[in-house]
Parts: sequence; C-alpha cells; structure tokens
Amino acid sequence: IAIVKQQINSSIDRFPNLNKIFRYSGWEWLMRSTQNATLNPSKESQLRILSELAIVPMLRVFYANSQAVLDYVPQAYSSRINLFRTKGRSSMGKDDRSLSWDRLAECGTEIHHLPGNHLTMLRKPHIQVLAAQLKACIEKAGNLE
Repeated sequence: IAIVKQQINSSIDRFPNLNKIFRYSGWEWLMRSTQNATLNPSKESQLRILSELAIVPMLRVFYANSQAVLDYVPQAYSSRINLFRTKGRSSMGKDDRSLSWDRLAECGTEIHHLPGNHLTMLRKPHIQVLAAQLKACIEKAGNLE
C-alpha cells in the first residue's frame, strides 16, 4: 500500500493535471481508506485493503492512459468524425457540442446521442443503442466507398 501511495503521489507531483483527475475519479477515497486502514488495522479494514489492491492493475492502466493523454498531439483528420456522446450534458461540453472535434475533422463532426452517461453507455441496456448506431455508421461508410 505504501508503495502504491508513493507512486500515486509521485505521479501527482510530476503531472499536476492528474490531481484534478484523481479528485473526480474516486482516488481520494482510495487514499483516505488506505490511510485509515494503516492507522487502524482491524480485520475488516485489512480485508477491504486486500480487495482494493485488486484495483492496482487498473491503476496502472489508468496511469498509462493518463500519460498517453498528456503525450498526445492532435492532428487534422481528412474525413468526418462520428462522435458518440450521452444525452446528459456534462460541464465539459456545455458550449461545444462537438467537444472540439470539429477543429480536427476537415469534413465536420456527426454527433450521435446515447442514453445513459459516460460510464453506463457501455452497459446494458445502453450498449445496444451504441451498437446499433455504430453499425449504421459502418454501413454508411461502406456505402460511400
């Protein structure tokens, strides 16, 4: 646990923007619970820590994805972009419906609205809607060729 906490704190120090991501992704809860369990090691807290340690592989993926986001340099795309977003409005996309994809797509952005939210759009029953919309986009692209 101490090693994971040290790695997280090191990542936060090296990448200040990750602090915002951690704050909104439940990492603060994880850090508090590991600290509380370390200070007050009951059988229940030790079991909770063990179950939370299963999260470590996911944290590595999260870190790698965060690093990829920081390293990514967007480039223009010569075709149309299909953007799949949920009907629920986030503060991120209030003013910009295309979430800035229009700046990269030379032929514009087609926005497809999905039920649910960012996390539930990939679960039943919303995944069926996404699958149907993806299928329609693929068929449309095939007909254009």
